Amino acid sequence: MKRNILRFSLLIGAIFISCCLVKWIVGGRPKDFSSIQIIPNDYYTRSYLVYGNSSGEIIDKVKLPKGKGVGYSSLRQTGNTVYFDAYPEISTILTYNTQTQTLDELMTLDKKYESINPYSEQLAVIINGGFSGDGESYRSGICYLDESWECLDLESNLHIWTGTTFKDKIYVYADAAYPQFDENDNIIREEKILIYDKEFNQVASIDVNEELNLGRDVIYFYPYQDSLFLLGEGLETGQFTILEVDEQVQVKSRLSFAETNNEARNLCTPLSFFEEDKGNLILELACDKAKGSEGYDPATVQEDNLLLKLDFNHLDSTSPAIKEIGEHRSVGVNFETDQLLTLNRVGKSSVHSVHVYNLDFEFQEVREIEKFDHRLPTLIDFAERKDN
Repeated sequence: MKRNILRFSLLIGAIFISCCLVKWIVGGRPKDFSSIQIIPNDYYTRSYLVYGNSSGEIIDKVKLPKGKGVGYSSLRQTGNTVYFDAYPEISTILTYNTQTQTLDELMTLDKKYESINPYSEQLAVIINGGFSGDGESYRSGICYLDESWECLDLESNLHIWTGTTFKDKIYVYADAAYPQFDENDNIIREEKILIYDKEFNQVASIDVNEELNLGRDVIYFYPYQDSLFLLGEGLETGQFTILEVDEQVQVKSRLSFAETNNEARNLCTPLSFFEEDKGNLILELACDKAKGSEGYDPATVQEDNLLLKLDFNHLDSTSPAIKEIGEHRSVGVNFETDQLLTLNRVGKSSVHSVHVYNLDFEFQEVREIEKFDHRLPTLIDFAERKDN
C-alpha cells in the first residue's frame, strides 16, 4: 500500500513538473516562428532553444535550466516524439514533440544516462560513474518503464551500451570495460548480449562474436512483433547486418548490405532511428570514408553516411531505398510535413545550409538558417508556427 501511494505521489509530481516545464518553454518562445534549433549543451554552456523567422534569422532564444538540457546525440523517433541520447550530467530526460514543437519531460535521473530505446518500455542505459574504487569493475545500469520506473545498478567488468525489453525479458549489449590481452599481447574481444528477467536476474549470456558472427561495434536492438532484430556489423563481411532472432537469440534470418563496405565507405554503424509506425523505419548509418576513395584525406576524420528505409514486414523480399548523404548527418524528421533534414557536420560558413528531402529521399531544397554559435544543432524543425 505504501509503495503504491509513493508511486502515485511520484507520478503526480512528475506530471506537475512536466507541465511546468512545458508551460515555461511555451511561455518563453516567440509568438510566430518558422524554425527551431535545439542546441546541445557542452561542458561550459547549457542547451538552448533557438527560434528563427522565415528568412532564417534568429529572433529569440531560450536557455534551458541546468539539468534540463539535451546533449549532442543521435535521435530516436516514434511518430511525433523524438528522444535524445547521452545527456552528460545528472539530468532530466526530455523528448521533443514535432506537433506542438515543445520539449516534454520523460523522467528525472540522479545519474548520467548514455542511451535510450523508446521502441520497448523506454529502456535507458545508465552511467553511474565509471570504475569502482578497486579499478576492476565498472558501474553501469539499466531502467525500464513498466507502470513505474524499475532500475538496476550493475557493477562488473562489462560496460553496457544499449538495451531493450522483449517478451518480458531485458536484453543488453555489453563489451569489456577495459582491454584484456592474451599471452601474445593481442586484445581479447569480449562482447556479450546479457538477458535478464524483469526482476533483474540474469538468465543467459550470448557471445556476440562466436554465436552471432557480429561485433567490433555496438549492437542495437529493434523489437517488432514476434522477433527481435539485432543491428550491427558482420564479422566476416564487415557489412552492416540485420539479424532476426527469437527470444533465445537463435538466428531466424540474416540480411547484409554490400553498400556499407566497399570502395567508398566502411565501418557503418547505426546512428539515428525514425519510426513513422511500427515496423517502418528510416535508419541513418554513420560510415567511415574508405581509404583511397575519391576525396579521401588521411589528415581528417571523414564520413560517407547513408540513409536506409526499412520495412520490417518484408525485409527479405524488398530492396530498401538507400540514400548517400556524405558528410551530412540527419537533424530531424517531421512525418506530418514530409520532411527529412540533414546538415553538413563540418560546415564552416556563418549559416547552416540545411538540405531538405521528402521521406522518399527525394531532394527538395536547401534552407539557410543563422548559426547560434560553434555547436551543431542536435535537432532542427521547420514547421511553421503561429501561437494564438
